[in-house]
Amino acid sequence: GGVERTSALAKNALAGVNGDFFYTREKSHTAGLLIQDGVLIQAPQRRSALVFSRDGRPLIGSFEAQFGAVLADGRALPISGFNRAPKDEEFTLYNAHAQSRFDSVRAALGFQLQRIAGLSILNDTVSARVLQLRRQAWPLILDAGQWLVAAGSRAAEAYSIAPGDTLKLHGHLPPAQRPLSEAVGGGPRILRDGNVSVEYERERLSRAFAEDRHPRTAVGYTQDQSVLFLVVVDGRQPGYSMGMTLEE
Repeated sequence: GGVERTSALAKNALAGVNGDFFYTREKSHTAGLLIQDGVLIQAPQRRSALVFSRDGRPLIGSFEAQFGAVLADGRALPISGFNRAPKDEEFTLYNAHAQSRFDSVRAALGFQLQRIAGLSILNDTVSARVLQLRRQAWPLILDAGQWLVAAGSRAAEAYSIAPGDTLKLHGHLPPAQRPLSEAVGGGPRILRDGNVSVEYERERLSRAFAEDRHPRTAVGYTQDQSVLFLVVVDGRQPGYSMGMTLEE
């Protein structure tokens, strides 16, 4: 919100439109996937999002986040969630965007990682070193290029991990296959393979949201991925602009 913040975000932009829906409950967050400079800020939900690969290719889809690590001895360490406290028998992953009393400081067990090689974990892999083990719930501030792998009370027993150990940390966001740089969520999809396909039910949005007239913002690209369209429809101004249904 505010001119100053918008101007800072758009400093090098050619054009701008509304992004994803935004929630401000316990913690301000977007409704769907958000990636900036190869760093995951908000995990994907069941709604469509637009992602850009590191080499600039766009893809619209409904994405899923899958994380994991490979320890130095070759064992796989499964990671079940992102920026949330783990259940008793699972590991979850926190990054530098999890800074509040509602998230990383709740994790009493786990280990802090520092990147030593690699650009991003999003459809890619980084090498990391274990900085410290965590055995009690004290505040932890993560810097860029650091993670906390938090362990549930019964999860850590099967793994012996010590400061100085190295591991490989990875993430996958199918259906995207290429390393990812940017993403913004939205929804629902209104076009699929060149045909109108208003998929509000699949993305858990209401019929009224789809069929009532509202101001709308849409994004799409040509089949050859050479042109990106940012489309805005004004609304809620009787006699001037009524908005559109998603079908329209």
